[in-house]
Amino acid sequence: GLFTNAAIIFFFSWLALPLWMVFKNGFELRGFVLIITALLIFIPIIIVLSLVNIFACCYIVIYKLKLRQAFASAFDLLAVFWQQVIALFVMLFVIYFFLFFLSATMVGFIGVLAYLPAILVKSLSLQWFAAIILALIIILSFALLLVNAILNVFTNFAWTIFFLDIVKAKYI
Repeated sequence: GLFTNAAIIFFFSWLALPLWMVFKNGFELRGFVLIITALLIFIPIIIVLSLVNIFACCYIVIYKLKLRQAFASAFDLLAVFWQQVIALFVMLFVIYFFLFFLSATMVGFIGVLAYLPAILVKSLSLQWFAAIILALIIILSFALLLVNAILNVFTNFAWTIFFLDIVKAKYI
């Protein structure tokens, strides 16, 4: 959501300007140490903000809470069920990671397809060659969009079902 994106931009800006000055002044080792330290600090903060944002949206849509109440309830829920939330987060991250490399492989396949017909069929005219490559790119692009759409629906479904289960468990 908007809050998470604003927080990420704020943290990035807060970090990027001093780091740029460190590298500009020739202190590369200090810059790399600062980058590693900043990543160790801000990646968990960004993950927590993202998870709170997911649960706050669920509270707003399902229970019609106000924004402040939704974020407070989401943070409380995350504090109570943090182990289960991190487990689901890691599982979804692994799925995203796997599908990212599958998508990257498909994009690499486009490159192979661009050169393979040129080698195999030298008698094709330039227009036919361009049409075949364009058709392959369009088909693979639609395949990537389909995979992304399915993954987003699955992720939203998983977080919503998980939210409903842990909220029910919290009030029992």
